Amino acid sequence: MKMLKKFYVNWESKFDPLSLPRNNNVDTLKLYEDQLQELKDKLSKKSKIL
Repeated sequence: MKMLKKFYVNWESKFDPLSLPRNNNVDTLKLYEDQLQELKDKLSKKSKIL
């Protein structure tokens, strides 16, 4: 869990869709979708606070 949290901190700060490898692997795309959804959830929570 700690590792995942660390990954998210790095991923959020350095995320650049253009730098992602062009990978058509379904698992990889699913992972990106899950991460994107989690970021959207975080963003909506933060905007509710504001």
